[in-house]
Amino acid sequence: MYTSSRLFIIGLTFAIAACTTIGNKFDPDRVDDLKPGISTIADATAVLGPPAFQSPDSNGSRLLQWHYTQISAFSGLSGADIGILFDDTGRMIRVTHSFVQSR
Repeated sequence: MYTSSRLFIIGLTFAIAACTTIGNKFDPDRVDDLKPGISTIADATAVLGPPAFQSPDSNGSRLLQWHYTQISAFSGLSGADIGILFDDTGRMIRVTHSFVQSR
């Protein structure tokens, strides 16, 4: 009994260690819910979660970026990277880039 419990715990440890996520996972399809000229930074944060990076520009605009990578020994690599540009009032201008890699 002791050996089977020990093997189970070792197997469970390896299964948990075999998966890693970097960044905050979000649903990249939800970016379609955001509308240029209407959606705000608060809207984008509500839909996608907190951005990984914010880059202010000298004209007051801001580029917000969301990024995550998920690595699994069983299903490979997946992730998403999305950038959205906002004007000086915090309104969405456009999606600057969108990359999704699925398993």
